[in-house]
Amino acid sequence: MIGSKSISNGGYGVLLWRNIRLINRIAQIYGIELVTIAD
Repeated sequence: MIGSKSISNGGYGVLLWRNIRLINRIAQIYGIELVTIAD
């Protein structure tokens, strides 16, 4: 389980930042503003 160590060390945050553009794009489609998350 190589991934488990990364997740416990904040790897989930990195995953979120890698997908932040996709999340924002989906949010714009539904008219939701996630600017606070980007900050």
